[in-house]
Amino acid sequence: MTVIALCASLLACGEEAQSPEGACVQGLDLSCQPLYEPRFEEIFARTLQPGCGIGGASCHSTQGQQAGLVLAEVDAAHAALVGADGADSLVVPGDPACSELVRRIEAVDLARVMPPGARLSQGERCAIERWIAEGAAR
Repeated sequence: MTVIALCASLLACGEEAQSPEGACVQGLDLSCQPLYEPRFEEIFARTLQPGCGIGGASCHSTQGQQAGLVLAEVDAAHAALVGADGADSLVVPGDPACSELVRRIEAVDLARVMPPGARLSQGERCAIERWIAEGAAR
C-alpha cells in the first residue's frame, strides 16, 4: 500500500474538521505487532516523510503545508506533532487513544481517515500508537 499518506492530511488535506473535544479511540490494542521499531526516526523515515512530507502532491510538504503542518524534516516534524513549536499538539505523549493523530489513522469514516480514502497498514498504525504510548520521544 502506498502511504501518500498520513499526509493527505493531519487535518484532511484542506479540510479542518476537528474531532469532538475529549473523544478518544475506543478499544485501542497496544499488544499489536509494529511493522518497524516504534521510534520517531523510523516512523518519520518510513511513513511520515515519504507519504506526507515530500513531493509536490504531499499535503504536509514545504509546498503543501496543509493546516500549517510540515512533515519534511525530522526535528521540525516531531516538534509540530508534539506541539513543541507552540502549535496544538497532535499527539498526547503516553495517551495514543486521545491523540488527534491516532483518531485520524484509526478513523472509520473515510472522509476523516489518514491517509485520505485509505488506511495505513495495521503494522504502521501500531508503530505510531506504540511510539505515542511510550511517551512520543524524539
